[in-house]
Amino acid sequence: DLKSIYVRKKNVDFIYRSTDLKRTQMLLNGYNVSYVYVGRLERSRYESKSLEKFATFMDIAFQHGDVTIYRVR
Repeated sequence: DLKSIYVRKKNVDFIYRSTDLKRTQMLLNGYNVSYVYVGRLERSRYESKSLEKFATFMDIAFQHGDVTIYRVR
């Protein structure tokens, strides 16, 4: 339903925007996320310090040019 779509969209935005590692990890686990994509669009929308957090608790699965794909450890 629309409410769950809105909540999911809000959570995805939080995952990319936040520097709160604990809550980010909790949300990723809650959605059973295995990979996080960071490309040109994400870099234009979100601050680098919020995107850099993924490297602290995830491994780089792929990297080329502006694209980095992180994998949950």
